[in-house]
Amino acid sequence: VASETGASDPPHATRSPGPLLVSLAAGAAGFVVNGFTLPVISGVVLLFGSIFPLAVALALGPRYGLLAGVLAASRTVLLFGHPYALAGFAFEAAAVGWLARRGWVPLFSSLAYWALVGVPFLAAVEILAETPNPVWRMVLAKLLVNEMLAVLLAEVLVWVTAVAWRVPNPVFPRRPVRNELLRLFV
Repeated sequence: VASETGASDPPHATRSPGPLLVSLAAGAAGFVVNGFTLPVISGVVLLFGSIFPLAVALALGPRYGLLAGVLAASRTVLLFGHPYALAGFAFEAAAVGWLARRGWVPLFSSLAYWALVGVPFLAAVEILAETPNPVWRMVLAKLLVNEMLAVLLAEVLVWVTAVAWRVPNPVFPRRPVRNELLRLFV
C-alpha cells in the first residue's frame, strides 16, 4: 500500500481508525445502547448511550464528542417524542470534552454542565411547554445521577482503551489504578 509520500507501508503495518470513524462508531453504539432503558420509576428511565460520546469527547476532543453525542442521543427523540434530551446529551459530550482539555476532572465538568446548562435548559423547556409533568423533577435529578455514572464509565473506557492500545499520552493525566477504581465505586 503506497502512502502519501510514495513509500509503501510494510504489510504488517496497521492503521488506527480515524477520529471521524471512531466518532461515528461511538455514536452508533450509543444509539443502540440508548434503546435499552433501565426503568427507575414510572416514566423515568436510565440511559447509558452517552458513555460512548463522552469517551470520544475525552479521548478525541469536543467536536468529535458532539458528533457522537448527536448520533447517540438521536435515539431519545424516538424514545421520548421530543428533541430536548438530544440537545442536552449531545452538548454534554462537547462541554465535557472542552473542559477536560482545559484540565477539569471529567466528573466535575459533567456536573458543572448539567448544573449550569443542562438542567436549567430542560427546566425552562418544561415551564414554557406549560404541560406540567409530575415526575419532571425526578427526571432532572435522575439526569445528574445518570450522567455522573456515565462519565465515570466513559473515563474507565478511555483508560482501559489507552492501556490496551498502549497509548502513551492519554488526554487526561494518568492516576493510579486505585484512584480510578475508587472514583468508579464512589
